[in-house]
Order: sequence, then C-alpha cells, then structure tokens
Amino acid sequence: MYLHKHRVGFAECGADGTMRVADALSLMVNCCQYQETSDKRLHEYLKRKNLATFLYSVQIDIMRMPSVLEEIEIRVKIYDLKNMLGFRRITISDSNGHLCAIVNAIGGV
Repeated sequence: MYLHKHRVGFAECGADGTMRVADALSLMVNCCQYQETSDKRLHEYLKRKNLATFLYSVQIDIMRMPSVLEEIEIRVKIYDLKNMLGFRRITISDSNGHLCAIVNAIGGV
C-alpha cells in the first residue's frame, strides 16, 4: 500500500469550492506513479526491459468531493495480479478517514 497526503488547492476546485473530478483523477494517477517509482526493483525492471504500464479500465465511485484547503489522503493498493494484468484500488479519504472516492483500476505492462 502506498499513501500520499495532499492539501486541496484552489486550482483543483471549481466555482463551488469543491475538487473537480478530473483533478481528483490526476491525483490518483500521480499516486500510482509515486508507488511505481518508490519500488526501486519494479522501477529498474521496467526500465531495463523498456516496459511501461498502461491503464485498461477504471471504475469510479464518488461519495463526495473534497473542498478547497481540505487535507486528504490518497492510497493505492495492488490487490491482485493475473498474468500481465494488475488490479489496484485507489482511494481518497478526508482527515477523519471517511472515503470521498474509490477507483478500481485494471492495468498492464
């Protein structure tokens, strides 16, 4: 599991003061990339084999969008591997641990 803490910025929010869905997804994608590059063995393996990871499918469930200046946590967990496919769950939670959004993603190499 990989955890990234973030404070919602003004540029990530719409006129209503809540985070835009596209910005939430960008944070989630970034967190996945942080996870991949933090695992030195995986990062070196992909680099040595000239491989990249690809996103095939995403399912998004939004409970609520965080507000401007709110402290949030983005977590990534790989929960299954099948052949060339990896299954990840990415969540955004508020400072009280309540889920704001969940993404189930399928990707490959």
